[in-house]
Amino acid sequence: CPVPASSVQPLFCPAPTSAEMITLTSLVYSPRVAAQVSEITLRVTLQFPLLPAANITLTLPWFHVRDAAVGTTVAFQTARFNGKWLNDQARVELVARALINASEPLEIAIPSTAAIRLPERGLSTNQQDLLVSSVYAGAFYQVAVAKSEPIGIFKSSALTFHPKVVGQPTMVKLTFRLASEMVAGDSVEVFLDGFGGASVDGIVSVSNTATLRGSWNSKVTTLYLTVDAPTIRVPPDTEVTVTVEASKGISLPPLSMPANLPTLLLRTDALAGPVEWGRVQVAEGTTSFKCFTEKLSLTGGSFCGGNHTVRVCAANRASASTYAQGAARQAMS
Repeated sequence: CPVPASSVQPLFCPAPTSAEMITLTSLVYSPRVAAQVSEITLRVTLQFPLLPAANITLTLPWFHVRDAAVGTTVAFQTARFNGKWLNDQARVELVARALINASEPLEIAIPSTAAIRLPERGLSTNQQDLLVSSVYAGAFYQVAVAKSEPIGIFKSSALTFHPKVVGQPTMVKLTFRLASEMVAGDSVEVFLDGFGGASVDGIVSVSNTATLRGSWNSKVTTLYLTVDAPTIRVPPDTEVTVTVEASKGISLPPLSMPANLPTLLLRTDALAGPVEWGRVQVAEGTTSFKCFTEKLSLTGGSFCGGNHTVRVCAANRASASTYAQGAARQAMS
């Protein structure tokens, strides 16, 4: 502390706080997708000089290198630091290669080659357990990162269809749970690979948890849905069901579609936790049926005794025959 020339009393100078010594902190991720490898950019300004070989530590709980053995470390370099990721401690050590002056804004990009993955559970806006720390003149300073991006995650997602007749209009039912909240104006997009039907507006889905309005764009086979009034807020981890009636004309692909098709995709721009394109976790499949005729001969006291021809639509003749000799015979006996 500066001492006035006229002062004869000793002055008490409080130690600077961590918030005064480590300022303007933020984190940015690219890509911003839960459980994916990302480039992580730290912005920070230290109000003290960082000497050569001095450290900045970034603590990132739940970040990880996939399938790493105990004790795994990953070395990397940035423009001004030698870096190391310590997987067991979920932290980054950044060692300065030369003097960094006090109050100099720093932008430190931890490369994707470090293979650090974002948390599978997602991240909230300005999550408070992301920490930056350093030591100067024997004092330890640590702050929570002031600004960090949210990363959403669909905790569950499913698609069902009815009727399941290939090439024909179907009811599309989407059910999902988002780890973060949704508010009016947040949107959900569903990419339905191979689906058809003319583009249509005016889609409205009302459930107990949310009202969504949207449209179907046949050119890009995408269903666009936006949370709309009177919905004000959908709390985190709430199951939302969206139903688009078959009358809207969205049609199933013209050929059989396997269950859990990996090209059925979902994303959201939810402000509290956006999620980039990812596969729908559970999706019904469809089978392209053909119609076959089967002969049935009923004897005994059967009301329908005699020879009959039964028409059965199935995936193949073997399935048609099994149905005719089982369910159809029982129903006619």
